Amino acid sequence: MLHVYTAATPNGLKIPLALEELGLTYTVHKVDLGKGEQRDPAFLALNPNGKIPALHDTDGPEGPITVFESGAILLYLA
Repeated sequence: MLHVYTAATPNGLKIPLALEELGLTYTVHKVDLGKGEQRDPAFLALNPNGKIPALHDTDGPEGPITVFESGAILLYLA
């Protein structure tokens, strides 16, 4: 299962748009940037840079994997 951690920003929408175009099933987890949720320890465990988007794939090719930075996520999905 793909889990996308993002916010409604131009950069944050790239990954859900790509997933829709690819026809993949995913779950969106909203990160409230105004409340500083990108600095919460739970989010920093996914992305130590503290930026959206982040993608967690529980069924990665070699087991669970987390990818962050939109360009890296798009390459992973390709």
